[in-house]
Parts: sequence; C-alpha cells; structure tokens
Amino acid sequence: MSNCDYPTVYTILGSSQIVTLDLGPRLANGVLLTGTPTAVDADITGELTISYTQINTVADTENEVEIGKAVQFLVSTSAAVESTYQIKVTAETDGTPSETLVDYLYVTFC
Repeated sequence: MSNCDYPTVYTILGSSQIVTLDLGPRLANGVLLTGTPTAVDADITGELTISYTQINTVADTENEVEIGKAVQFLVSTSAAVESTYQIKVTAETDGTPSETLVDYLYVTFC
C-alpha cells in the first residue's frame, strides 16, 4: 500500500453500515460510473461481510455526491473487538476510453 490518505468510516461494533465512497472528484466532466463495482476486504481477514455493492442512484445533497459518481455497499463484521479494515473499491467509467478506478477506504468498528 502507499501513503495515501484514505477516508475512514466509523460504525458501532455489531452493526451493519451502508458506506458511500465518492469517486466524483476523480471523474472528468460528464463521466459517470457504470457497470457493477466491487468492494472487497483488502486485508482478506474473513471477518467482513460486504454486500449490495452498487453505483449510487440517489444524490446525497448533504455531502454533495451526484448520482452515478459514488460506490455504495453494506458492510458488517464478525469481530467481537474493535477492528479497522481496509476496503478496496473498483469501478468502471462510461468515458471514452473507459477507465477502471481503484480506491481504498477504512472501516472501523468500535
């Protein structure tokens, strides 16, 4: 991994959380995400359940995230103690040429 400053999402241990990763700043004007994105446990701990991975279909006006510019997924953990996980997110764009965007974020259950 690099020294990039990846965002962190905090949630309560024992809960499941919808996470949104805004890729809009990485997209050129008029370009949207397309296809089926992926979100996986980059650390391969076996403790995470990640499901319902999709491109956002509703704008998040509070955080200024436009439709089609973020990846959303539901995450939970089987861990019984506070843990932080790195999630790798991959998505395709509808630009010409199409790009494959890869990004990371941390999810901390506490």
